[in-house]
Amino acid sequence: MNDSVSYVVCRAAVKYSPVMFTWSAFVAVLIRPHLWPAAVGTVFDLAPMRWWTKFPFVPIPDDTVMKWRVTTAYGQSDMTLAAVDVVSYLRWRRAT
Repeated sequence: MNDSVSYVVCRAAVKYSPVMFTWSAFVAVLIRPHLWPAAVGTVFDLAPMRWWTKFPFVPIPDDTVMKWRVTTAYGQSDMTLAAVDVVSYLRWRRAT
């Protein structure tokens, strides 16, 4: 898939909602298999310690961590996250 086309498609996720962000980011990463190892590593890096002992038993970062990440990335916590930003971050993480 052409990245310029996927950029437009990924930016279609409008306001931040955890469900919308999760699905749009998931699809954006799913169509880029070369980013899968970086994505898995990032999920586990952002997961709370001992995540497997708390329901729903999946490595989901809590809201305070995500708010902090958005604030450090954009300068304010109410910014919109887009899947293209996740893809850019994963590309950077993969390269380092």
